[in-house]
Amino acid sequence: MINAELDIELKSNLIEEKQQRVEKASTFYTDLKNLSKESRLNDSIEVLSFDYQQNMPLPHIPCGDVFYKRQLWSYNCCVYSGKLRQGYFFMYDETIGKKGQNEVISLIDYYLKNLLSQGVK
Repeated sequence: MINAELDIELKSNLIEEKQQRVEKASTFYTDLKNLSKESRLNDSIEVLSFDYQQNMPLPHIPCGDVFYKRQLWSYNCCVYSGKLRQGYFFMYDETIGKKGQNEVISLIDYYLKNLLSQGVK
């Protein structure tokens, strides 16, 4: 959008917004890194991050018209432990569940009850 914008004032606004996003992202990742280091030193602290990876159509097919006529979607959600420096992957297809807040809460609940280190508060 910045490169395509011809109005100088709008272009400067877009550049400023981009800079703000970059600064926020930098702050977030710095905090995440620092808190992960702290969690490795303190047994009662854990830092978790989680995200869905790209949806995967089954069977594997190249991009194009066939991509949108897929038979089945497969989802893969990763929960990453900053303390252990290890990712846990939860993979399921659309017949099991969707990709919504209920599924995310269920995955986190499973992690907290079954995989979380003892002593973490």
